[in-house]
Amino acid sequence: MNYPYDIRLIALDLDGTVFNDKKEITPAVRSAIIAALEKGVIVMPATGRPEAGLPEAFLEIPGVTYALTSNGARIINIHTHEAVYKDTMPLPLALSIVDYLAEKGYVPDVYIDGSVFTEKEAFEHVLKTVDLGGLLPYFKKSRQPVENLRKFMETLGNDVEKINLMVPDPDIQNMIRNDLKHSSSIAIASGLPINLEITSATVNKGAALVRFGKQLGIRREQIMACGDSGNDLDMIREAGLGIAMENASKEAKAVSDYITKSNEEDGVAFAIQKFVLFS
Repeated sequence: MNYPYDIRLIALDLDGTVFNDKKEITPAVRSAIIAALEKGVIVMPATGRPEAGLPEAFLEIPGVTYALTSNGARIINIHTHEAVYKDTMPLPLALSIVDYLAEKGYVPDVYIDGSVFTEKEAFEHVLKTVDLGGLLPYFKKSRQPVENLRKFMETLGNDVEKINLMVPDPDIQNMIRNDLKHSSSIAIASGLPINLEITSATVNKGAALVRFGKQLGIRREQIMACGDSGNDLDMIREAGLGIAMENASKEAKAVSDYITKSNEEDGVAFAIQKFVLFS
């Protein structure tokens, strides 16, 4: 059966999409990714995670070269660690957000050049009070505690990929969103029900994916994206073929072109077979 698609680039969210609920890439999903790569299609993770949090299970798949990280603030060549695309938040803006959160009693995680920094006390507080589930190993591995986050950021002097706050209370999330919504310089998304992700206003997975595709000579119509949650909406919407998982949020399903099977039913493999391998 033929489909009107010539997919040359596939972007895959991780949690709830490529990963099943045990945070595993099943043999069926891995095989489908390899088959697409062997066909000459670029397959890349597209995640809110930083470079330091990228899973080896995906990176070790032969043929995987690129990764979209921090919601699209940075796309890297995983072999050279070079940033092939970047859209970061100016340091003064990032510091103002850290100051605002400090006034409310919160210390976030700050993503800079592929690493994540936070204060030791805040790190330990999250471990004690937030149910991270299967994300706990990733969280522990990727965070680097510093004594004073603001002072560290000022001393380092680098722009910021993303500011992440683990805050399970939806009322607090709404308060922060309302306080910051006046700023046209930032965007706020959530990759999980328990977090807020703050980036430069022009950052999202969809914008980064389309711009990166253009760098490679790949048209929007040749891009396929699969996701399930809030920080995947732009990617699903902007891709030529936007696919939501069966376990996706209603918002993700609403903007998708197709709804595949769930992450527990090898939904990514099903979509790749249907639209790329035609099997």
